[in-house]
Amino acid sequence: MKTNTDGKVLTENLGTGVPANAARDYITDMLQELCTVASQSGQEDLHVLLKLATQAARNSTG
Repeated sequence: MKTNTDGKVLTENLGTGVPANAARDYITDMLQELCTVASQSGQEDLHVLLKLATQAARNSTG
């Protein structure tokens, strides 16, 4: 899996056999669920943070 952080490309082999796009989709789904829970529980700051994290995960290219 490759991650671009501050202009550096980090390569890590997790050995799981899970495709990066499948992992990204799963993480994005979980972030969306957490976003909904934060919104319903009145945690507006957390909701905004999770919404931004969700958008970043959707826009990542791995």
